[in-house]
Order: sequence, then structure tokens, then C-alpha cells
Amino acid sequence: MIQHNPDTAQPPRLQRPDPPASLLGAVRVMYAGALACAVHAVVYLATTGVVKAIGMTPRQTLAMVGCSAGGIGIVAGVIAIPRASPCTATSCQ
Repeated sequence: MIQHNPDTAQPPRLQRPDPPASLLGAVRVMYAGALACAVHAVVYLATTGVVKAIGMTPRQTLAMVGCSAGGIGIVAGVIAIPRASPCTATSCQ
């Protein structure tokens, strides 16, 4: 139970410790995964009608979208991850 200071009308503020670096890294990975899923869904919806019109099966459509978006995703990840990381060559915060 938190006891209030009788001199002040406000309860004392609780201070949170800083989250560990591993937790922040895990959150970044989850955001990246969610972004990748969203991009894949948009690309899939945008190209489904076109590839069905040329006679591709659903499995071929999924493979085509995965290959086309996968290359762009890898390049974007290689560029973005080192820039977003708080780690340097000598230390990691």
C-alpha cells in the first residue's frame, strides 16, 4: 500500500526503470514484422487481379508476390536496420 504524504494533497509519483535493451530490440523486430505483413498484403491485393487475369494459380500468385516484395524488403532492411540501431562499433546502449 502506498502511503500519502500528509503535507501534500497529491500522491507520490512512481518512477519506472528504463526498459532493457533486449526488450527494445524485440519491439523493433515486432514492428518490422508487422510492417512486412502490411506491405505484403498491399502488394498481394494490388497484383492479384492482374496475375489471375493472365491465368496464374493462387500458389503461383503468392510465389510471385513473395519474390518481388522479398527483394525490396531485404534491401530496405539492410539500409534501415543499421541506421535505427543504437549500437556502435565500440558500445551498445
